[in-house]
Amino acid sequence: MKKNIVLILSIVLFQSCYFGAGVVEVDLPSSYFLFGNNSIDETAIFFETGEYNSDVIVEETVFAVGFNKKFIIAKSYTNDSKFMFEDKNPEILNGIQEDDLISYHILDLREKNPKKSKGMNFTEYLTKRRELKISEKLNFTIILKENTIK
Repeated sequence: MKKNIVLILSIVLFQSCYFGAGVVEVDLPSSYFLFGNNSIDETAIFFETGEYNSDVIVEETVFAVGFNKKFIIAKSYTNDSKFMFEDKNPEILNGIQEDDLISYHILDLREKNPKKSKGMNFTEYLTKRRELKISEKLNFTIILKENTIK
């Protein structure tokens, strides 16, 4: 009986340790990190502001990220888009292109107190990339898909 109680308590304790981890946890440069707690749909980019404190810089759902020494680039779905594609209702999706539902983000690593990114459409993103002289070699290297990180 005593062995059973110890076994049950051990299982409960080990299981509770596991649930502290997120589905997606990727360190990025300069105190930034990519984190999704329960699902990939919750993945966002955070900036660590102090011990145990962080601010959301790019809201969910981030699905692609790239970085170099100066910049982080990211792609995210707009807030309503994940619900539109889950339903796949032709009346809702009629005339909407997937590109219309994607926001692009450029985070300058030189900023010490970054603000929340509002996102840009693809044309604005390309213009900003040229303006900031971001290397064409900087691409999206972290691609999140359901149940995988590529």
